[in-house]
Amino acid sequence: MPKFRADYVVKCSLVLPGAAPVQTTHLTDPPTEITFRNAAPDADGHVPELLAEVVGESESIEGVSSEFRSRLANELDVISSATHGTFKIDRCLRGMDWEPYQIERRLQPAQKLDPLYPPYPDLQQEFFETVQRIIAVNPEKYVLRAIHYFRLGVIETDPSDQFLRFWTALEVIAEGSKEVERIPLRCPKCANDLFCAECEETPTRRPMATQAIRQLLIQINAQGEALYKTLADTRNHLTHGGSHKSLETKIGMPLSHATNNAAAAAWHAILYSLPTSVRGGPFGHHGGDFVHRDLLFTADMLFEHRGDGPHPTDDNIPKPQISVKFSLRPNSAEPKNGVKDNT
Repeated sequence: MPKFRADYVVKCSLVLPGAAPVQTTHLTDPPTEITFRNAAPDADGHVPELLAEVVGESESIEGVSSEFRSRLANELDVISSATHGTFKIDRCLRGMDWEPYQIERRLQPAQKLDPLYPPYPDLQQEFFETVQRIIAVNPEKYVLRAIHYFRLGVIETDPSDQFLRFWTALEVIAEGSKEVERIPLRCPKCANDLFCAECEETPTRRPMATQAIRQLLIQINAQGEALYKTLADTRNHLTHGGSHKSLETKIGMPLSHATNNAAAAAWHAILYSLPTSVRGGPFGHHGGDFVHRDLLFTADMLFEHRGDGPHPTDDNIPKPQISVKFSLRPNSAEPKNGVKDNT
């Protein structure tokens, strides 16, 4: 397979000392060489971040940015474990052909765009009226705690983290609102109540958190049973370290869909826990898509290397400036002012 190189910016709490200009590590599966160097100092003379050069084989340049990002993430996992430092991949700068002595090379410079900028000028008075009504009814503390976790789910940038935040919000509501009465233990095979012949009694216990979530979803959603299975399977898979690819096979949908389902379930569970006088107020509505997605603009270019060495130096690699204007404003099919009436 052909060889490629991809360069990344790594935000971190540790950078290389001045006496160590570069550090190179090697992965064996698949064979990959990763070189770390300091970025240029800022105006105060501080090194603000690391630059990582990832070199390895791949089928085509189109998948290099994502594929090599995963390899770099695996390396940063180990570095973080060894140093207790923070290392986060901020963005891919470029991908390019990296066969030795290749003259004509493809170059794909990339520019990461913030999908939340510019913010919508849609923070309407109606929303503050809804907020005031919620505050006025003095919700239970567990409801406010669930609202807190819902907000954390919205602002997380990784879909796995988003899902688990929304699941926590759902679990807090289920735990806080579940019945205190003890329920019979059920037979795992036939689901009937168990009975002790010696005591002539049916053993009981308080509902478990997962049972409470299942009961809550059945109450607030016509497809609650199926929704619970999808969310529970996703939660168990993620907390046990399963991969996103195997999760999609298990639940029959991408993680992004499961995350949006969890967000909707958590939001409706919170709404269900508020008095009916509050539920009919206007709430924000942007299509029900809560998953964070970075926008990546990539150009496709060719450049030539005719130097003596096997590869061009960094100074001889083109550095085009990419400027993009975009907007993700709601289209005309959306409710006016983005407000949805939930009466």
